[in-house]
Amino acid sequence: MTRSRPNTGRIVLILSLVAILFSSCNTGAKEATPSLVTIDVPTLIPLVPTAPTEPMAVTINGEGITQEEYQQEIQRYQDGLRKAGATPPPDEEQKQQVLDELINQLLLKQGAVEAGYTISAEEIQSRLDQLAQQLGGQEALTAWQKSNFYTGPIFRNAFERSIYATWMRDKLTAEVPLTAEQVHVQQIRVLSESKAQGILAQLNSGTDFSDLAAQYDRLTKGDLGWFPRGYLTQPAVEEAAFTQQPGTYSGVIKTHVGYHIIKVLELDAQHALTPDALQFMQQQAIQNWLAERKTSADINITP
Repeated sequence: MTRSRPNTGRIVLILSLVAILFSSCNTGAKEATPSLVTIDVPTLIPLVPTAPTEPMAVTINGEGITQEEYQQEIQRYQDGLRKAGATPPPDEEQKQQVLDELINQLLLKQGAVEAGYTISAEEIQSRLDQLAQQLGGQEALTAWQKSNFYTGPIFRNAFERSIYATWMRDKLTAEVPLTAEQVHVQQIRVLSESKAQGILAQLNSGTDFSDLAAQYDRLTKGDLGWFPRGYLTQPAVEEAAFTQQPGTYSGVIKTHVGYHIIKVLELDAQHALTPDALQFMQQQAIQNWLAERKTSADINITP
Protein backbone atom coordinates (compact mmCIF):
# COMPACT_ATOMS: atom_id res chain seq x y z
CA MET A 1 0.00 0.00 0.00
CA THR A 2 1.33 3.43 -0.82
CA ARG A 3 1.08 6.25 1.63
CA SER A 4 0.62 9.91 0.97
CA ARG A 5 3.42 12.28 1.80
CA PRO A 6 3.18 13.03 5.61
CA ASN A 7 2.83 16.54 6.99
CA THR A 8 5.75 17.71 9.16
CA GLY A 9 5.68 19.68 12.37
CA ARG A 10 8.63 21.79 13.27
CA ILE A 11 9.78 21.00 16.81
CA VAL A 12 12.35 23.31 18.27
CA LEU A 13 14.63 21.75 20.81
CA ILE A 14 16.96 23.84 23.00
CA LEU A 15 20.14 21.98 23.63
CA SER A 16 22.43 23.30 26.36
CA LEU A 17 26.00 22.85 25.37
CA VAL A 18 28.16 22.78 28.51
CA ALA A 19 31.76 23.84 28.15
CA ILE A 20 33.98 21.77 30.35
CA LEU A 21 36.94 23.68 31.44
CA PHE A 22 40.11 21.74 32.07
CA SER A 23 42.96 22.99 34.17
CA SER A 24 43.85 26.48 35.02
CA CYS A 25 45.34 27.14 31.62
CA ASN A 26 41.82 27.54 30.17
CA THR A 27 40.57 29.92 32.79
CA GLY A 28 40.33 32.68 30.18
CA ALA A 29 37.93 30.81 27.87
CA LYS A 30 34.37 32.16 27.44
CA GLU A 31 31.39 30.13 28.72
CA ALA A 32 29.55 28.29 25.92
CA THR A 33 26.10 29.72 25.10
CA PRO A 34 23.01 27.60 24.26
CA SER A 35 22.24 27.18 20.55
CA LEU A 36 18.86 26.49 18.79
CA VAL A 37 18.62 23.32 16.69
CA THR A 38 15.59 22.76 14.37
CA ILE A 39 14.60 19.14 13.59
CA ASP A 40 11.88 18.11 11.06
CA VAL A 41 9.82 15.38 12.67
CA PRO A 42 7.10 13.74 10.51
CA THR A 43 3.59 13.89 11.88
CA LEU A 44 2.00 10.53 11.09
CA ILE A 45 -1.54 10.60 9.68
CA PRO A 46 -3.43 7.36 10.22
CA LEU A 47 -4.54 5.82 6.92
CA VAL A 48 -8.26 5.17 6.50
CA PRO A 49 -8.73 1.69 5.01
CA THR A 50 -10.47 1.67 1.64
CA ALA A 51 -13.89 0.07 1.79
CA PRO A 52 -13.90 -3.17 -0.21
CA THR A 53 -15.90 -2.96 -3.43
CA GLU A 54 -18.43 -5.63 -4.29
CA PRO A 55 -17.41 -7.85 -7.22
CA MET A 56 -19.33 -6.89 -10.35
CA ALA A 57 -20.82 -9.17 -12.97
CA VAL A 58 -21.06 -6.33 -15.49
CA THR A 59 -20.41 -2.60 -15.58
CA ILE A 60 -21.88 -0.26 -18.18
CA ASN A 61 -20.54 3.26 -18.44
CA GLY A 62 -19.22 2.96 -14.89
CA GLU A 63 -22.48 1.66 -13.38
CA GLY A 64 -22.56 -1.97 -12.37
CA ILE A 65 -24.59 -4.99 -11.39
CA THR A 66 -23.03 -7.12 -8.68
CA GLN A 67 -22.18 -10.78 -8.93
CA GLU A 68 -24.59 -11.40 -6.05
CA GLU A 69 -27.52 -9.89 -7.95
CA TYR A 70 -26.51 -11.75 -11.12
CA GLN A 71 -26.49 -15.08 -9.26
CA GLN A 72 -29.87 -14.34 -7.70
CA GLU A 73 -31.27 -13.53 -11.15
CA ILE A 74 -30.03 -16.88 -12.46
CA GLN A 75 -31.81 -18.60 -9.57
CA ARG A 76 -35.06 -16.81 -10.44
CA TYR A 77 -34.69 -17.71 -14.11
CA GLN A 78 -34.12 -21.38 -13.32
CA ASP A 79 -36.98 -21.42 -10.84
CA GLY A 80 -39.27 -19.93 -13.49
CA LEU A 81 -38.31 -22.66 -15.96
CA ARG A 82 -38.94 -25.33 -13.35
CA LYS A 83 -42.38 -23.98 -12.43
CA ALA A 84 -43.31 -23.75 -16.12
CA GLY A 85 -42.18 -27.33 -16.71
CA ALA A 86 -39.85 -26.13 -19.47
CA THR A 87 -36.66 -27.89 -20.45
CA PRO A 88 -33.78 -25.63 -19.39
CA PRO A 89 -31.23 -24.67 -22.03
CA PRO A 90 -27.52 -25.36 -21.46
CA ASP A 91 -25.97 -23.55 -18.48
CA GLU A 92 -23.97 -21.15 -20.62
CA GLU A 93 -27.06 -20.18 -22.58
CA GLN A 94 -28.97 -19.58 -19.35
CA LYS A 95 -26.23 -17.32 -18.05
CA GLN A 96 -26.09 -15.39 -21.31
CA GLN A 97 -29.85 -14.84 -21.40
CA VAL A 98 -29.85 -13.55 -17.83
CA LEU A 99 -26.85 -11.32 -18.47
CA ASP A 100 -28.37 -9.92 -21.67
CA GLU A 101 -31.58 -8.99 -19.84
CA LEU A 102 -29.67 -7.28 -17.01
CA ILE A 103 -27.61 -5.34 -19.57
CA ASN A 104 -30.79 -4.27 -21.36
CA GLN A 105 -32.37 -3.08 -18.12
CA LEU A 106 -29.32 -1.04 -17.17
CA LEU A 107 -29.06 0.52 -20.63
CA LEU A 108 -32.74 1.46 -20.50
CA LYS A 109 -32.28 2.98 -17.06
CA GLN A 110 -29.34 5.06 -18.24
CA GLY A 111 -31.36 6.15 -21.26
CA ALA A 112 -34.18 7.30 -18.99
CA VAL A 113 -31.78 9.35 -16.89
CA GLU A 114 -30.30 10.95 -20.01
CA ALA A 115 -33.82 11.76 -21.19
CA GLY A 116 -34.43 13.68 -17.95
CA TYR A 117 -36.51 11.19 -16.00
CA THR A 118 -35.86 10.99 -12.27
CA ILE A 119 -37.59 9.51 -9.26
CA SER A 120 -36.87 10.36 -5.64
CA ALA A 121 -35.98 7.90 -2.91
CA GLU A 122 -39.21 8.88 -1.16
CA GLU A 123 -41.29 7.98 -4.23
CA ILE A 124 -39.50 4.64 -4.57
CA GLN A 125 -40.24 3.88 -0.93
CA SER A 126 -43.86 4.88 -1.45
CA ARG A 127 -44.17 2.42 -4.32
CA LEU A 128 -42.54 -0.30 -2.24
CA ASP A 129 -45.04 0.39 0.54
CA GLN A 130 -47.89 0.10 -1.95
CA LEU A 131 -46.49 -3.21 -3.17
CA ALA A 132 -46.28 -4.45 0.41
CA GLN A 133 -49.92 -3.50 0.98
CA GLN A 134 -51.00 -5.33 -2.16
CA LEU A 135 -49.23 -8.48 -0.93
CA GLY A 136 -50.69 -8.19 2.57
CA GLY A 137 -48.09 -6.24 4.52
CA GLN A 138 -44.36 -5.90 4.98
CA GLU A 139 -43.95 -9.43 6.29
CA ALA A 140 -45.67 -10.77 3.19
CA LEU A 141 -43.33 -8.73 0.96
CA THR A 142 -40.30 -10.02 2.86
CA ALA A 143 -41.54 -13.59 2.49
CA TRP A 144 -42.13 -13.03 -1.23
CA GLN A 145 -38.60 -11.67 -1.66
CA LYS A 146 -37.15 -14.68 0.13
CA SER A 147 -39.14 -17.16 -1.96
CA ASN A 148 -37.93 -15.40 -5.10
CA PHE A 149 -34.25 -15.35 -4.10
CA TYR A 150 -34.11 -11.63 -3.33
CA THR A 151 -32.20 -9.98 -0.52
CA GLY A 152 -33.52 -6.62 0.68
CA PRO A 153 -30.97 -4.19 -0.81
CA ILE A 154 -30.77 -6.06 -4.11
CA PHE A 155 -34.55 -6.13 -4.44
CA ARG A 156 -34.68 -2.37 -3.92
CA ASN A 157 -31.99 -1.82 -6.56
CA ALA A 158 -33.80 -4.07 -9.04
CA PHE A 159 -37.12 -2.39 -8.24
CA GLU A 160 -35.66 1.08 -8.86
CA ARG A 161 -33.96 -0.01 -12.08
CA SER A 162 -37.22 -1.53 -13.34
CA ILE A 163 -39.03 1.77 -12.78
CA TYR A 164 -36.51 3.63 -14.93
CA ALA A 165 -36.43 0.86 -17.57
CA THR A 166 -40.23 0.76 -17.81
CA TRP A 167 -40.36 4.52 -18.26
CA MET A 168 -37.83 4.34 -21.10
CA ARG A 169 -39.67 1.45 -22.78
CA ASP A 170 -42.91 3.42 -22.62
CA LYS A 171 -41.17 6.43 -24.14
CA LEU A 172 -39.78 4.39 -27.03
CA THR A 173 -43.06 2.64 -27.77
CA ALA A 174 -44.99 5.91 -27.64
CA GLU A 175 -42.76 7.29 -30.40
CA VAL A 176 -43.69 4.49 -32.84
CA PRO A 177 -46.07 5.83 -35.55
CA LEU A 178 -49.51 4.28 -35.82
CA THR A 179 -49.06 3.85 -39.58
CA ALA A 180 -46.33 2.31 -41.73
CA GLU A 181 -45.59 1.12 -45.25
CA GLN A 182 -47.49 -2.15 -45.64
CA VAL A 183 -48.56 -4.69 -48.23
CA HIS A 184 -51.65 -6.85 -48.45
CA VAL A 185 -50.70 -10.33 -49.61
CA GLN A 186 -52.34 -13.59 -50.55
CA GLN A 187 -50.33 -16.81 -50.73
CA ILE A 188 -50.42 -20.42 -51.78
CA ARG A 189 -48.16 -22.65 -49.69
CA VAL A 190 -47.42 -26.33 -50.24
CA LEU A 191 -44.78 -28.74 -48.96
CA SER A 192 -43.69 -30.15 -52.33
CA GLU A 193 -41.63 -28.21 -54.84
CA SER A 194 -43.07 -30.21 -57.72
CA LYS A 195 -46.59 -29.36 -56.61
CA ALA A 196 -45.65 -25.68 -56.31
CA GLN A 197 -44.27 -25.72 -59.85
CA GLY A 198 -47.50 -27.32 -61.04
CA ILE A 199 -49.54 -24.56 -59.37
CA LEU A 200 -47.35 -21.92 -60.97
CA ALA A 201 -47.97 -23.50 -64.37
CA GLN A 202 -51.73 -23.28 -63.76
CA LEU A 203 -51.42 -19.60 -62.84
CA ASN A 204 -49.41 -18.92 -65.96
CA SER A 205 -52.12 -20.57 -68.01
CA GLY A 206 -54.74 -18.22 -66.59
CA THR A 207 -56.23 -19.98 -63.55
CA ASP A 208 -57.50 -17.52 -60.93
CA PHE A 209 -55.12 -17.12 -57.99
CA SER A 210 -57.91 -16.98 -55.36
CA ASP A 211 -59.50 -20.18 -56.67
CA LEU A 212 -56.21 -22.05 -56.34
CA ALA A 213 -55.46 -20.50 -52.94
CA ALA A 214 -58.86 -21.66 -51.64
CA GLN A 215 -57.99 -25.25 -52.52
CA TYR A 216 -55.00 -25.20 -50.14
CA ASP A 217 -56.44 -22.95 -47.42
CA ARG A 218 -60.22 -23.17 -47.18
CA LEU A 219 -60.40 -20.98 -44.09
CA THR A 220 -58.57 -17.80 -45.20
CA LYS A 221 -57.92 -18.53 -48.89
CA GLY A 222 -54.28 -17.74 -48.20
CA ASP A 223 -54.95 -14.15 -47.17
CA LEU A 224 -52.02 -12.94 -45.02
CA GLY A 225 -53.60 -9.53 -44.48
CA TRP A 226 -51.60 -6.32 -44.21
CA PHE A 227 -48.11 -6.38 -42.70
CA PRO A 228 -45.09 -4.03 -42.42
CA ARG A 229 -41.46 -4.80 -43.14
CA GLY A 230 -39.86 -7.21 -40.73
CA TYR A 231 -43.16 -8.71 -39.63
CA LEU A 232 -43.07 -12.07 -41.41
CA THR A 233 -40.96 -14.94 -40.13
CA GLN A 234 -39.99 -15.84 -43.72
CA PRO A 235 -37.75 -13.01 -45.02
CA ALA A 236 -37.76 -14.37 -48.59
CA VAL A 237 -41.56 -14.10 -48.77
CA GLU A 238 -41.48 -10.62 -47.30
CA GLU A 239 -38.79 -9.48 -49.72
CA ALA A 240 -40.87 -10.64 -52.67
CA ALA A 241 -43.96 -8.94 -51.26
CA PHE A 242 -42.29 -5.53 -51.03
CA THR A 243 -40.63 -5.72 -54.44
CA GLN A 244 -43.65 -6.79 -56.50
CA GLN A 245 -46.26 -4.52 -58.00
CA PRO A 246 -49.88 -4.86 -56.81
CA GLY A 247 -51.80 -7.37 -58.90
CA THR A 248 -48.75 -9.50 -59.72
CA TYR A 249 -47.73 -12.91 -58.37
CA SER A 250 -44.31 -14.36 -57.67
CA GLY A 251 -42.46 -17.46 -58.72
CA VAL A 252 -41.91 -20.34 -56.34
CA ILE A 253 -40.26 -19.18 -53.10
CA LYS A 254 -38.57 -21.79 -50.91
CA THR A 255 -38.50 -21.32 -47.10
CA HIS A 256 -38.01 -23.59 -44.09
CA VAL A 257 -41.79 -24.12 -43.90
CA GLY A 258 -42.46 -25.02 -47.53
CA TYR A 259 -42.85 -23.56 -51.00
CA HIS A 260 -44.78 -20.33 -51.51
CA ILE A 261 -46.33 -18.41 -54.36
CA ILE A 262 -47.62 -14.99 -53.35
CA LYS A 263 -49.79 -12.33 -54.92
CA VAL A 264 -49.59 -8.68 -53.87
CA LEU A 265 -53.14 -7.38 -53.61
CA GLU A 266 -52.44 -3.85 -52.33
CA LEU A 267 -49.58 -1.56 -51.32
CA ASP A 268 -49.95 1.44 -49.01
CA ALA A 269 -47.13 3.76 -47.92
CA GLN A 270 -48.96 4.76 -44.73
CA HIS A 271 -51.40 2.07 -43.71
CA ALA A 272 -52.83 1.85 -40.18
CA LEU A 273 -51.13 -0.85 -38.12
CA THR A 274 -53.19 -3.61 -36.57
CA PRO A 275 -52.78 -3.96 -32.77
CA ASP A 276 -50.57 -7.00 -33.29
CA ALA A 277 -48.44 -5.28 -35.93
CA LEU A 278 -48.15 -2.16 -33.76
CA GLN A 279 -46.92 -4.24 -30.84
CA PHE A 280 -44.38 -5.86 -33.15
CA MET A 281 -43.15 -2.46 -34.36
CA GLN A 282 -42.86 -1.25 -30.78
CA GLN A 283 -40.76 -4.26 -29.82
CA GLN A 284 -38.60 -3.65 -32.87
CA ALA A 285 -38.11 -0.03 -31.83
CA ILE A 286 -36.88 -1.14 -28.39
CA GLN A 287 -34.54 -3.78 -29.83
CA ASN A 288 -33.12 -1.36 -32.39
CA TRP A 289 -32.54 1.25 -29.68
CA LEU A 290 -30.76 -1.28 -27.46
CA ALA A 291 -28.59 -2.50 -30.34
CA GLU A 292 -27.51 1.05 -31.10
CA ARG A 293 -26.75 1.80 -27.45
CA LYS A 294 -24.61 -1.32 -27.12
CA THR A 295 -22.35 -0.16 -29.95
CA SER A 296 -21.44 3.03 -28.08
CA ALA A 297 -21.63 1.92 -24.43
CA ASP A 298 -18.58 0.98 -22.37
CA ILE A 299 -19.61 -2.55 -21.34
CA ASN A 300 -17.29 -4.67 -19.20
CA ILE A 301 -18.31 -8.23 -18.32
CA THR A 302 -16.49 -10.13 -15.58
CA PRO A 303 -16.03 -13.81 -16.51
